[in-house]
Formats: sequence, structure tokens, C-alpha cells
Amino acid sequence: MKSIMTLMGMRGGQYRPLLTEQIRTLHKASLKIIEKMGMMYEQGNQRKIQYIADDLIQIHGR
Repeated sequence: MKSIMTLMGMRGGQYRPLLTEQIRTLHKASLKIIEKMGMMYEQGNQRKIQYIADDLIQIHGR
């Protein structure tokens, strides 16, 4: 017999508080804010920032 704990809650990966389209909208708005306002980062993190920028270029083709 399964314990009460295994029956409670949702199975992993099923909780999705936002729809896919809402996530896309939030992502686009975040990119616009970063584009307009810029972004500060600690010294020494230039390589990490470049990796992120390169990934965004590959995703969005810019």
C-alpha cells in the first residue's frame, strides 16, 4: 500500500503556473528592458556575459 506522502501533490514536471505564450511574452519584455536599460555585472564576469549574449544571438538570429 502506498503511503499518504506518495499520493499527495502533483508528479514532477506537471506544475506550470504560466502558459507557454505567457512565458514567451515575459521573455520578450525582459529582453526589451535589458536592451533599453542595459545590464551591470561584476568585474570578471565578462566571459559569462559573452556566453549568454552568444546564446541569445543563436536563438534570435541577431
